[in-house]
Amino acid sequence: MEEANSIKAHQDGIQRSALDTGATSTFTSSTEGLINKRKPIKDHALFGNGSKAKITMQGDLIRKTMDGTKFILKNVQVCPDAHRELISLQRMMDDGWKVNFVKKQHY
Repeated sequence: MEEANSIKAHQDGIQRSALDTGATSTFTSSTEGLINKRKPIKDHALFGNGSKAKITMQGDLIRKTMDGTKFILKNVQVCPDAHRELISLQRMMDDGWKVNFVKKQHY
């Protein structure tokens, strides 16, 4: 994957995102960029550390790559108490994404 098509690790320093290989869902704390809003299937999320968070809504989330190309993350859960956006790599692959990690050397 070219650097220009990589997903930003954070959006302008406001909300940090984490790519997670073990997460079964994608979560965000805000409805900003959310389309196709609907009632969530579950009322709370259970995270790997055992904590729970209330889910208030779900929808599809519009995001941009580093070069400004828009893409959509489907079935994103809104958890207002979440400290960061959690992007499920498994969910992305289930939706047809090809995930490719490239080691970048810095000098």
